[in-house]
Amino acid sequence: MTEVEGSTDLASTWTCKADANNNLITLQYFLNADNPAGETIELFISSIRNPGDYSTPGTLYMYIETTSGGKVDSGSFSGWADGTTLFNNSFIETFTVVAENLVAGAEPVSYQFYVTPHSRVVQGAYLVLDLPSGVEVSDSNGLARGCSDGDISGFSYSILTCTYSYANHQVTLKNGYRFAYSDGDPPSIYFTLTSLRNPRSTAPTDMFNVTIFGDEDSPLFYFNSSDGPSVVMTSAPPPNEIRYERSNEQNGVRSNYSWYI
Repeated sequence: MTEVEGSTDLASTWTCKADANNNLITLQYFLNADNPAGETIELFISSIRNPGDYSTPGTLYMYIETTSGGKVDSGSFSGWADGTTLFNNSFIETFTVVAENLVAGAEPVSYQFYVTPHSRVVQGAYLVLDLPSGVEVSDSNGLARGCSDGDISGFSYSILTCTYSYANHQVTLKNGYRFAYSDGDPPSIYFTLTSLRNPRSTAPTDMFNVTIFGDEDSPLFYFNSSDGPSVVMTSAPPPNEIRYERSNEQNGVRSNYSWYI
């Protein structure tokens, strides 16, 4: 939608065309008469996308032409604030985690992750996944080797790299946007992590969390929720062995029993 305001003689209808390939907006037929010198015309144009990161916008060029193609006014604007203060981070709309096995303590187990950010993801971005304390990585090398196994979606490059930080209990996924923006706007991101170990109990875990960072390590998309996905084990495995020893086998006599589990 485009609106034009000013005290000059403005037309009741006009045309507005957008050229995405050249990043150009053309507004035509909005004046019924010449605009007096010093008179301000205000243009309100909607549906302009902010950058997907914190880069400072480049120079905006503006010119007014007559119907015959001659330029009347020509100028530019480059007085933007720095991109790091001009834009704020966006958010992740949905985040779901599914474990393929719900037996407490089972390993290795694959977990599927579904992430939907608010809009497209820029080139160079990467994901950082925070694991709850109950879910562990059973084999970090196996996790790295299996990072691109299985179905993945929402990335523009299919060879992912996964690294695990023991200190932060985080898995970092890179390379998915190494060469281009995301597939989809917004993308439906799906990936699988292998070589995880289920929690040792059937109590609910703490929540998983995920953040999408830009190539300069600035957070672009937060999962803005305190009630995130968790997993609950539905069963616990039997112990490997249960046996006992007793101090006396005579009927009716008090005996000490020792149990070994």
